Amino acid sequence: MQSRPPRVLMPNSVHEALSMAAREPDAVYWAGGMAFKQQSGHGAVMKLPGTLIVLSRIEELARVLRTERTLDIGSMTNLERIAEIGRGFLPPGMQEAIASTAVRPVRCMISIGGHIAEKKKLGYLLPLLQLLDAKVEVRFLRTRRGRVLSIPGNRKIPIAGFHDAASGLPHEALITRVSIPLHIWNAGQFIKVYPGGRDNPPFIFCGAARVEKKVLMEVRLAFTDAQTGIFRDTELEASMAGRGLPLSNKDLQQLSNAVSRITANWIQPFNKAAAWDAVCGFFSRIIL
Repeated sequence: MQSRPPRVLMPNSVHEALSMAAREPDAVYWAGGMAFKQQSGHGAVMKLPGTLIVLSRIEELARVLRTERTLDIGSMTNLERIAEIGRGFLPPGMQEAIASTAVRPVRCMISIGGHIAEKKKLGYLLPLLQLLDAKVEVRFLRTRRGRVLSIPGNRKIPIAGFHDAASGLPHEALITRVSIPLHIWNAGQFIKVYPGGRDNPPFIFCGAARVEKKVLMEVRLAFTDAQTGIFRDTELEASMAGRGLPLSNKDLQQLSNAVSRITANWIQPFNKAAAWDAVCGFFSRIIL
């Protein structure tokens, strides 16, 4: 059990939060606290760091803005709020993906920034966000010759390479926003199943398509076994554009070969079977 409560710092702006973190190398940002609860285990007392930087006063991090091109979501926005305010314009599959993460009271505690930043467990929204070409805005303080300056910097990092890129950022770096392009999709699907039972990680499939007059204009597919990463075959996606629906036997064989390549290194054979079933189900759905 923790011997004494942590110091709690409560900044009013992103710049103030970055400055606090730069002065306190061991401090940890606090959004919803879900990561600490998961690390501590069910029913256990949370193990907290010595210093917490609580982000709840920073209004900018809780804003959701829809522009002509993107849906910009502040990193402190919880998943349930995204589902509620986004009805009618969230990308296809997003509502289902959010609902799959946890029960409603828990979704109210999970911030989208914390969901993305979690390293020990694959966030269930990440395959869909990667498929949609979402980007994460990260802010930090610039340095010069090893000295931290008060000048803010920012980077927009694609979800696909976020954790690799984030490892090279200063320790005070903070996720501030997630931007999702508002592409025109008229079909989408999100599937999370446990073909090997609840004792095994889930299989997740995401698909998005734009169909006009029974012609597949554009398609994106993402898979994960929640263990070996998120997989897409962009060459396959490009080659499928312009194909008529329903797909020919030749097109289906091409899809089958691609799914076999994607799942070749997956540990559990039942997830490989689930991947092909999901693809077949998705293409059956979009021709209805």
